[in-house]
Amino acid sequence: MAHALTQRPFPSTTFDALSKSECQNFMEILHYAMQAETPDHVRDVLIRFQDYFSFTKALGGLVRLGPDRAFAGFSNVINASYPDEWLYLYWKNGFADVDPVFKSALTSPGTQHWKTIYQNMS
Repeated sequence: MAHALTQRPFPSTTFDALSKSECQNFMEILHYAMQAETPDHVRDVLIRFQDYFSFTKALGGLVRLGPDRAFAGFSNVINASYPDEWLYLYWKNGFADVDPVFKSALTSPGTQHWKTIYQNMS
């Protein structure tokens, strides 16, 4: 008997405003993401995403979650463009504990948009 996987619905309206070129860029990113096998491959995907969709900074990675799904630490962070000093200060000062964007990433998988998250805080 096959196990039913609970999935979020596909966000089809996300692509309504994209041009043909932007859709092609997205498909290229998806192509390389599906083939990524090393941290360098993932970093390349993040850089492509950043370049094609005008993000100022990009990073990705995995976090460890405790039994209550609370943040329990980082593992395998892949930095595409943040300054190393900034990442060090973020970790050293425990900013993950108070960062609303990071907290949103823990509960809402996918791309996090700073402006939207901060607007929703007020």
